[in-house]
Amino acid sequence: KKYYQFVLFNKTDDVSAFPATKTMIKLFGLVHGKRGGFFLMEGAQAGMNASLKGMERLREYNERLDLYFESNLNIKVAILEKGYDPAEFILKKVEIEALKLIINGLGEKLDGLLELGPQYFRFEDTRELFSILKKEISRLKEGNKKVNFPIKISSGVLENKEVRKLYNFILFSELHYSDDEIDPASTEILNNLKKIHLSEEIEYVRKKMLEYEDAKRGSSDEEIEKLDRKYDNLYQRLIKLEQEKQKLGIINI
Repeated sequence: KKYYQFVLFNKTDDVSAFPATKTMIKLFGLVHGKRGGFFLMEGAQAGMNASLKGMERLREYNERLDLYFESNLNIKVAILEKGYDPAEFILKKVEIEALKLIINGLGEKLDGLLELGPQYFRFEDTRELFSILKKEISRLKEGNKKVNFPIKISSGVLENKEVRKLYNFILFSELHYSDDEIDPASTEILNNLKKIHLSEEIEYVRKKMLEYEDAKRGSSDEEIEKLDRKYDNLYQRLIKLEQEKQKLGIINI
């Protein structure tokens, strides 16, 4: 059984491991068929310390690091700007890959991606580009015009410099998948976007529930009763969100 792992280093030098599927291996350019790690670190002393800590961790895993270098390990390193959250590096990669599928009209889940709202994209440039693409495809379909892929967007529509830069990067970048990999990849990317969004909703609901619990201190019986009702409603909402997330499968982000 092959095992893949992203090892992320954050600015506090904590290490967290993200098991990676075949789609994610393709996405980050790792070689499928070898055990691999993807190291993300800050371009500061904390990042250097974290990388050393990661190498020590590998020694613990395998005892003999030289065996990794000889035949067993494929490591790629991304040096991030100081203060950049390594977890966001992966999240943005997923969003960019979703936009790439939309621009090129690929994958059995293309319609599912277009049904998403802009809130499923966490970064300003990916969110704005998604909205532009969705609007353009909708306009063409309403006019009964054929949607030609890749989608061409004029520079006049792409007024934001960062959005235009992102669009051009995606338009001229190569796909990571063979023909038989595109459909399962599109399913995984769509599910990941949904799961990430659900995770954010779940976190928000839990915070509100804690706020209602704290608000009960020193409140009257009538106020406590109102807060309890709000808490119960949120609890039911939390259960539904957790169930929706479980239906999409396990995520390690």
